[in-house]
Amino acid sequence: MELSEVTDQDFETPEIIDLNVGGTHFTTTRTTLASDPDSMLAQLVHSGFGVARDSKGRIFIDRDPFLFRYVLNYLRDGTLHVPSGFADVSQLQAEAQYFQLHGLACRIDDYEHSHPQPCSVVARKASNAAELEVQTISSSLQAVLQKAHAEAEMKVDYLLSAAWDKLVAEMSRHAARGARACEIQLIGRSEPEGRLESGRL
Repeated sequence: MELSEVTDQDFETPEIIDLNVGGTHFTTTRTTLASDPDSMLAQLVHSGFGVARDSKGRIFIDRDPFLFRYVLNYLRDGTLHVPSGFADVSQLQAEAQYFQLHGLACRIDDYEHSHPQPCSVVARKASNAAELEVQTISSSLQAVLQKAHAEAEMKVDYLLSAAWDKLVAEMSRHAARGARACEIQLIGRSEPEGRLESGRL
């Protein structure tokens, strides 16, 4: 498609304007395009600076034609017209920003808050399911850890108990040896000639 650029010196805007938006033909009026005086489209029809035309003389705008029809409908009556379950809200918001249509941007914000997108609902459900799964796993893991901790404590208690029993046994054995040695020593001292009675050993 051959394009030509028009300067503001030779630009004339008729009341009926033909547009080529991304390869799709739109016909509207100068009044409609200039209905928002602060927008880029109003500046386009007033000054014509940097306007490109296709081979048929139509003003060429390199944007998405599917979304532009909602932009054009807004310029016609100041209302946002989108079908039920409209899923391209963020893309349309980008078009509003590009064309500097602040009123349209505000209406899209209002629509977005009052009409949650299906994908957002699905994402929330998926997020809730994932959170529930994490909580379930966390609870299961906590139960496993608690069981392992209890078993470890039991094992430690058992080891400590066994070690204590062994220690007590060793102390008793050594105490018994000490008592017998003491007894032998006392008996030995009680003998006048230092002899021990074999029956006492």
